[in-house]
Amino acid sequence: TKPSRMPVLQPSHVTMCYDGSQGDREFVLACKGRPFSVLTAPKFPTPPSTLVDFNLVGDLKLQMTDLQCAKFRYGGQKLRILGKISTSVQCVLNGAPAGNLYFKATVIQDLYQHFETHSIAGTKLSEKLLGPPFQLFPNNCPTEPNERPNSPKTPKKKKRKLLASPSSTSSPSVAGSPSPS
Repeated sequence: TKPSRMPVLQPSHVTMCYDGSQGDREFVLACKGRPFSVLTAPKFPTPPSTLVDFNLVGDLKLQMTDLQCAKFRYGGQKLRILGKISTSVQCVLNGAPAGNLYFKATVIQDLYQHFETHSIAGTKLSEKLLGPPFQLFPNNCPTEPNERPNSPKTPKKKKRKLLASPSSTSSPSVAGSPSPS
């Protein structure tokens, strides 16, 4: 006999994730063999860029650029922006690395102490992590202000090359023009 109900398919994610009780999700990524969490939570606004804890950046010995110490408010907390990082990280599926992901983030002092997560996904990273069922825009919608929606492109006409006359090697001649004799 066959089972009476069909199996429930869960949305596939690019990396392993843990679902929280309030709709939040923590995705697991790894850098230099060290796993870390990236939070997406509906109770907090999605920051324009990904936020990452300074202590994690130090543990991974990642080089920071755009060094600063600017005040920053997020989720009702007073924080400090210390710089920026960009690196390649590994996605984790079933406990093993499974592909790479470009990770660009703003480094924040004490992010883990305030939010109990190593990183908070920004707009672009949230779209990648949450996957197709949660896309904000259709596939043909422009993502940059100067882009046009995807449409069939018309083929460009090929330019004809000028042909060189075999008798004259110093100057090319155009087909149909008289050659000097």
